[in-house]
Amino acid sequence: MWSRTWLAILAAASIANCGSADALTLTQAGIDDGFTLNLYMSGIPATSGTPSSGCCGPLGIATNSSGQVVMQVYGSGNYLFSDGNGLVFNPAAKTSSLTATQYGMAITNVNGVLYAGNQDAGGVLQRLNSDGSLNSNVVTNPANFIAGHGISTNPVNGNIITSSSNGLWEINPATGQARQIAATGAAVDGVSVSADGKIVYGALDGNGNVIGGWDMATGSAVPVFVSQVLNDPDGTGVIGGSGKFAGDIVANGNFGEVWLIDHVTGVATLIATGGTRGDYVGIDGNDGSLFLTQTNEVYKLGCGPDCGFVGTPAVPEASTWAMMILGFAGVGFMAYRRKAKPSLMATA
Repeated sequence: MWSRTWLAILAAASIANCGSADALTLTQAGIDDGFTLNLYMSGIPATSGTPSSGCCGPLGIATNSSGQVVMQVYGSGNYLFSDGNGLVFNPAAKTSSLTATQYGMAITNVNGVLYAGNQDAGGVLQRLNSDGSLNSNVVTNPANFIAGHGISTNPVNGNIITSSSNGLWEINPATGQARQIAATGAAVDGVSVSADGKIVYGALDGNGNVIGGWDMATGSAVPVFVSQVLNDPDGTGVIGGSGKFAGDIVANGNFGEVWLIDHVTGVATLIATGGTRGDYVGIDGNDGSLFLTQTNEVYKLGCGPDCGFVGTPAVPEASTWAMMILGFAGVGFMAYRRKAKPSLMATA
């Protein structure tokens, strides 16, 4: 049995933790709108911890084809974890190392394969193994292509969308063929794509502090959508599904704030606050939620029933496909026997 003293200590610790000044929490507006917020992982090491310092802790994050979570930690490397809630960072989960200059590896899942845009390794596009280790650099054409801190998957054609210092790009990961969507004239961060594959959204951080949207087809540098002014927005995600917020954008902010942005009017609603340095986002292919990185933690934002964030869901591994094929073959064989049996009986 716990003593009364220990119970009092545990209760006090619990209250202190719930009231932590740097815990990202939903606002009343976020609660009323049906959002959920869960702590995915805590205890992640960071180089510095104040929003004004600029950096960093967990950055690129995505689920692989097995439903595991690959996460990049600034100045350290890539890590492989299980999915869930309430996990604590384990340094033994490292799968690859990075030098301190490799700041950004935004990660996305393309039909079960992970790709990363590595800005500080020369702006290259990299293919990762399922554990987050480097597989190879993707040879891209044209030569002036630069991958930046933002990366996303076009849900319509499976191409990779990335932002860089020289604009927005679309890359076919199979061929390496790259085309410049728009020469924006300003760095764009934290890109995401609309469910119909027509609009690319990204943060013009430091250039008006707004979320812009660019038409994929026209190539115009002039955005077709501009949000109201925000407080240092960064990573973005688009809400899919059939709910009332379908098509709207969520932005993770450098000052511990998260906004819901109407994709028609550009009006922003603060749905979470009290965090540290919000930066990258990522799609959880297991439940459709949005990973929100902070200085030392990662949260998962859910948008309610009939709703999920636009992204590429996990696909079965090769072994899973093999089992499925065998299963289909077995079903076909049994169906054949059922059809054949009456004929044999009639002959007899």
